[in-house]
Amino acid sequence: MDLFKSLEHLYGEEIIAVSLKDINGKFTNHTVKWKEASQYLKYKDTHDVYFSLTPLKDPNGGRKLSNTSGAWCFGVDIDDASIPSEWYPQIVWESSPNKYQGVYIVDHEMSTDEIFKVCKGLSKKFGYDPGSVDAVHLFRMPGSVNHKYPGNPPVGEATEVGDSIAPYRLRDLKKYEDKSVEEVKTEFDYEEVEPKDKNPTPKEVLDQTPIVGDRSAWHFNIVAKFKKYGYTQNEILWVLNRTKGTKFTGERLKEDIAKCYARVVIKSEPKEEDTNIFSILPIGEVTAEEPKWLVEGVWGEGNVGLMVAAPKSFKSTFAYDLALSVASGRNFYGHKVKQCGVAILQLENSDYYTKLLLERMAPDANELPIYLVKGSGSLDNIEDLVNALPEDVKFLIVDPLYFAWGHGSIQDEESRTKLRRISDAVKPREIATMLIHHTRKSNEDLRQGDIYGSQFLASWYESLIIINRIKGSDNTVKINADFRMFTPRSYAYTVNSSGMNVLNEHYSNDNITQYDKEAGQQAAARVLGLELIDNELYFKGKKLHV
Repeated sequence: MDLFKSLEHLYGEEIIAVSLKDINGKFTNHTVKWKEASQYLKYKDTHDVYFSLTPLKDPNGGRKLSNTSGAWCFGVDIDDASIPSEWYPQIVWESSPNKYQGVYIVDHEMSTDEIFKVCKGLSKKFGYDPGSVDAVHLFRMPGSVNHKYPGNPPVGEATEVGDSIAPYRLRDLKKYEDKSVEEVKTEFDYEEVEPKDKNPTPKEVLDQTPIVGDRSAWHFNIVAKFKKYGYTQNEILWVLNRTKGTKFTGERLKEDIAKCYARVVIKSEPKEEDTNIFSILPIGEVTAEEPKWLVEGVWGEGNVGLMVAAPKSFKSTFAYDLALSVASGRNFYGHKVKQCGVAILQLENSDYYTKLLLERMAPDANELPIYLVKGSGSLDNIEDLVNALPEDVKFLIVDPLYFAWGHGSIQDEESRTKLRRISDAVKPREIATMLIHHTRKSNEDLRQGDIYGSQFLASWYESLIIINRIKGSDNTVKINADFRMFTPRSYAYTVNSSGMNVLNEHYSNDNITQYDKEAGQQAAARVLGLELIDNELYFKGKKLHV
């Protein structure tokens, strides 16, 4: 059924809020007549599409409670709770795999306060998500696409639950009002004392973690940061209750802080009695997993390391071409790839240029699980960055390192501490991490000792790529790949605006001009977004007949 058509009689010419969220988590908000809202489904392939059920008074007044008029229906996040056999929402749709949202229709216009209380009560009774109780909550639009999950599953069409969508009597539903809501909105169960004598101050903590992108992720990160610095839940509640942009208020904020606080584990100092930190095993009893490749011969799975080169040596081009292969699962010029999501922290070039470069290299770049990281861009916040990354991300590219380094000098001995911190943050989630960095000199024979910075950079890596521009050539580079757990490799590539072409893999000065025909065909196919297998062309796994 068409939700907007079915409920048009309740809205007439009333306007509602519609929001679009792009792949970077950025929301754009719109106001539109109810009967015209479904037109935003045209953006479903590139955006998550949301809508609110409560009409707005002023189209320019924003999606705020103060800007709402009364409503004849309200929505709930059923999530994975069972749809009740009585007092069920008359209309439901699948918002994500095995999770549902729904609409209750009533016979009298409800105020936002009534919606809040009734929705809160029904959520307690039936186990709905309590985060959807406010009248301006956003719901996924039926018929759109959920880009949060692998495979981008569709949001289901709206369907009737009962025999009809006849309204409930409001007075019947009001029996389930949460009577405590009024108290919750005005009073809080905590000491109203401003946090003092903390290092850093609440403002400094908030400045470290600005509100960017997904506010749920921000809530978790800011609670984690406050807990790290020794703030209690009551103190965090006091601060966030006075911070513009927080996702929740009242009791819902308190509940969210408690949930996030419990998930955060702060590493404590070892107890005095915990002195024996070693485990001694005979070699025959030792089991060790064989190291695996993220990109065969190029980067190890879960490896931390560096890509280094002199300026203007196509570092970003190489890295983004590699990212496209990893995100798509397509071979990287003959090298097998383990497919996963890729996150790029780009601090040198604009988002526009980065996006353009990716699209130029692969026509389907916008369809791949590649994420641009938005935020402060400092590795001082590496733990927050890792916590915010989508679960499918197993490859992180930081470009360039000197912009992302943060506090301290990259040349100091203290760099060892920061490098260890990076490893400790990404290793539990097995996120391979590539830091793009410069060298001390720009001649063609660069080595590990030419990496700019402290000696610890040259000893920290598990995978290392050194790019050398070939003297006398504008677009030919030699790649030296070194590893802790694999045999070193060397390759040669020519580079252009569409990516790279492979010269023969086993590089030497004698045969640099010899072009590998098969590798060249692979490269050409990849630029077109295709895959060449046994001289046959494939697109997204389907064989092309040409």
